[in-house]
Amino acid sequence: MKIVDGKFGKKEEEERSLVDKLAYATGEMVESHEQKGSFVLITENEEGTAQIATDMSLAEVFLILDVIKYSMLANPEQTTIH
Repeated sequence: MKIVDGKFGKKEEEERSLVDKLAYATGEMVESHEQKGSFVLITENEEGTAQIATDMSLAEVFLILDVIKYSMLANPEQTTIH
């Protein structure tokens, strides 16, 4: 499992915008423009409102979130974080 943790904190005087953070994360995860797959994107705004965007069914989203949670809890040393 590969999780992007770009350490998106304050590298400069101003914090990076969400769009910049997403562009960086996408560049780290997708190896080519021809790569196929599905996605689940979770963002949280400054007010704490979380939003989810996906091209998966609701059942598939629940499954992938459970798999991610289990993998991070059971095998943190095998979870690749960038």
